Amino acid sequence: MRAPHRPSWAARTHPALTSPDVLEVEADLTSRLAARGAAPIGVPDRAAFDASSGLDAAQRDVVTALAGDAELVVVEGAAGAGKTTTLAAARSAMETRGAQLRVVTPTLKAARVAAGQVGSAASSAAWLAYQHGFRWDEHGHWTRLQRGAIDPDTAAMFDGPRAAAVLRRGDRLIVDEAGMLDQDTARALLTIADEHRVRVAMVPMCTRGQAAIKPRSWNDPRKTAGPVIRDLQRGAPGRIRTCATASGEPFSRF
Repeated sequence: MRAPHRPSWAARTHPALTSPDVLEVEADLTSRLAARGAAPIGVPDRAAFDASSGLDAAQRDVVTALAGDAELVVVEGAAGAGKTTTLAAARSAMETRGAQLRVVTPTLKAARVAAGQVGSAASSAAWLAYQHGFRWDEHGHWTRLQRGAIDPDTAAMFDGPRAAAVLRRGDRLIVDEAGMLDQDTARALLTIADEHRVRVAMVPMCTRGQAAIKPRSWNDPRKTAGPVIRDLQRGAPGRIRTCATASGEPFSRF
């Protein structure tokens, strides 16, 4: 019996293996994040958000940053630090000024949990990327459909994202468990955010205050986004303002 087809990268087991395509994706991802990190930040209107009920001072700082105009925010905190409560408060604060907070997660199950707990629109990261025309195959090759093109998955004309996937200028895209995303998906999300002038927040998956920065599988040479986020935080200390969440874990705002 013929063996089932395996992706071309399946036999590569050494974590140092890479390719020009992987390096190109990482360079573009880094460039997009760095550009957001270098963007000017206005003076936050703390008075508008400090009244968030039930939050301590540190959590109110996070709400202020998320509801503010920073193009890139990175929030870190271990389990139990109150991130969900803080995100829900940020959603309410943003809605008062006509913007929305949208959450994307690595899995559909996690998205459903986030939608219920935060009260915002939520989906898997892959779903949002797909809605905006990104396609990929079993070999990890990514392409993007343009409006009017025939979608090979449906044989119908691609006419852009569904209404539920539309982003508006000034919205905040929360990328939960960001360190678990592969770099192609992270790049797609940042491309979408750049096109629609949407602000981004990365919420890495943390254990004892440290992001869980390791590839999903050493058999897959496509790297996760975690190291890129970590390197930007280390490389731009002058552009990062740090305070603490309720559990004493770091909160960083580019």
